Amino acid sequence: MNVLPWQQSQWTRVLDAHHNGRLPHALLLTGPDGAGLGEFAALLAGALLCRQSSPSRPHCGSCRDCVLVQAGNHPDILRVRPEEPGKQIRVEEIRDLLEFMHLTSQSGRHKIAIISPAEAMNKSASNTLLKTLEEPPAGSLLILCCHAPGQLPVTVRSRCQRLDFPGDSGHATCRWLERKLGVDPDLAAALLRRAGGAPFRAMALAECDALAKQNELLGDLCQLRQGHRDPVAMARRWAGFGFPAVLVWLLEILRSITVRKVTVSGSADLYNENGHLQQIADELDLMQLVTAYDVAARNYQGATGPHNLNKLGLLEEFIVYWQSTASTGRR
Repeated sequence: MNVLPWQQSQWTRVLDAHHNGRLPHALLLTGPDGAGLGEFAALLAGALLCRQSSPSRPHCGSCRDCVLVQAGNHPDILRVRPEEPGKQIRVEEIRDLLEFMHLTSQSGRHKIAIISPAEAMNKSASNTLLKTLEEPPAGSLLILCCHAPGQLPVTVRSRCQRLDFPGDSGHATCRWLERKLGVDPDLAAALLRRAGGAPFRAMALAECDALAKQNELLGDLCQLRQGHRDPVAMARRWAGFGFPAVLVWLLEILRSITVRKVTVSGSADLYNENGHLQQIADELDLMQLVTAYDVAARNYQGATGPHNLNKLGLLEEFIVYWQSTASTGRR
């Protein structure tokens, strides 16, 4: 593994702290899903355990510790994640983490635990983690990867050193994406913009032909307001796009429409929308757009949360609300 181009400054900061003896006992990595937080955490863990690492070379790739890290079974690294996507990290898993952190390091170096996504910890799990954050064992490092830091308790956030990974659509990141996907620069840049500067998410968008699907979704929103589609049939078709992707796309489209509404410019160029974005912005007032976003956000939480709500019903609920906005006429 090598340092990813959009993570160079964060890597330099952490490595400087390490070589100057100022590495904290807990790091909170924050950024959008697809920014490579897990990749950064794994690279850092490997560098801390490698016996021949240097500022210019994160790991040698040949020592025993590097081989174990690359195989994913180093005894001094523990990865804590939900059993299934969208599920919670339970208190039992954090108790296992506490026990692991107090064991003697087999490499004689660090004990490293990576929690991802950290916001998936339930309240009991977060409270249990505080014990280690308040009294960290010598040589231990906790790395929390978090896409929604506001969902973490303040008591957890305040005991970690935060490292932010904002979306990046710069030249180096575009070039990396071009090489990974084998696409031209314009498509790589469009994918990055649509993914909010999260390169791994941009890769996922390309792999599932998400650009075309999102444009189709935007066209459907226009037709629904004109009463040309059946809500139940539309919900079934949207379900074919997959959960939670379709709800995430709805949120992004509604955000872009709102930006166009309040600025008369902005992110409309992210969509090949044939005027659809501007049309909806002209027809709806700001309150309707905010309410629509709230409905979609609530239904996203319902579709991805632990309560196993009816996903098709959540789509139908949003579509019924969306059609109801047509009765108010143009704004």
